Amino acid sequence: MEAGLSQQQMGIYEESQGPITDMDSIELDKENIKPSRRGRSAAALAQVFGSSADERAQDLQTQRAGFEKELEGMNELDDPLDVYHRYVKWTIENYPQGHNQQSNLVPLLERATRHFLDDNRYLNDPRYLRMWLLYANQVRDPKVIFAFLIRNNIGMDLAAFYQEYADLLESLNRLDQADEILQLGINRRAQPLERLLRYHKEFQRRMMEPVAQEADAQPEETQVNRSILGHKVSSTRSAHPNRGGIRSGAPLGQKPNKKMSIFSDTDSGRSVVPDSSAAPWSHLGTDVSRRKENIREATRWKGVTLAQSGRSRPIPAEKLDVFQDEESEANPVSLNPRALAEQTRKHSEDSLLFSDPLRNFPSKDEPQPTATTSKRLPLSKGRAKAE
Repeated sequence: MEAGLSQQQMGIYEESQGPITDMDSIELDKENIKPSRRGRSAAALAQVFGSSADERAQDLQTQRAGFEKELEGMNELDDPLDVYHRYVKWTIENYPQGHNQQSNLVPLLERATRHFLDDNRYLNDPRYLRMWLLYANQVRDPKVIFAFLIRNNIGMDLAAFYQEYADLLESLNRLDQADEILQLGINRRAQPLERLLRYHKEFQRRMMEPVAQEADAQPEETQVNRSILGHKVSSTRSAHPNRGGIRSGAPLGQKPNKKMSIFSDTDSGRSVVPDSSAAPWSHLGTDVSRRKENIREATRWKGVTLAQSGRSRPIPAEKLDVFQDEESEANPVSLNPRALAEQTRKHSEDSLLFSDPLRNFPSKDEPQPTATTSKRLPLSKGRAKAE
């Protein structure tokens, strides 16, 4: 995080009600605050950085245990999603530095999205879609998440889905696909429709800006070229006669009328809307299966001689003496094996979810819950891949 950002640029806002927060109390901790699109409460940040580390850690552990206790009995609640929604919101507010081993945000989002996958009550709930969008921002390839949502008809009636997906595609310079997604949302009359229409107009205006700038710069470039080439003279004589008998024209070996080959990105024209007749997609597969084309085939090592370099081996330098602190040796720090194992497990799980966010979701062969499952709405026809 850049320390030079102002509090306004980082989205830190003051609560409209309640006591006024001293902004100087969080000025020195700006580099530990990750900017958020929705902004961050100054009062919440002051509470996070206002207490000692030990007191804060104990308080967070107590509150987290309270949420986990609520999750144990959420199946008896009328709105079980509310528990996860408050849990995620609490995590984001109390860990402004973003996801780390202490916040445990990514595994929490994975649990929440997976738990309600087959609950049709929440297919178009803004809170459930918000968790999916947060999850997409934490993984290596967000397009996988958006393609999975389209195939499972999650958030298809909400304008936020199409805006976020189009924003991602625009950042990847896949403008035709971004426009296709926005058109899909408008055709499905995603709500709020007025906001989606306004976003589409802004997108079209951004797409036209480079064309307008190029048109405005054309006359200026013409004047510059004329001043370099000199004044225009009669066609019967040359303004710059050839010197030294050098012949002007196209370079040797090049045909003057040969067409220029234009590079075409095959992925840019591929549709991002899955085909409605495609098979259901309830499992993404492993990260290894998606990267198998980039892995070299294993070969036999026994009896194979490696190519040796003809250079002479360098003379090894003298070893450096490593400094050792005598005080640290006298008072060694003892590590808790259980805490170390738990920390290693969390780090491994976070890495797996980053590369394969749907690894814990049910596979095609596993039976799916049918108590709350209803027939999914058909989508517009298109290709299934989200490239």
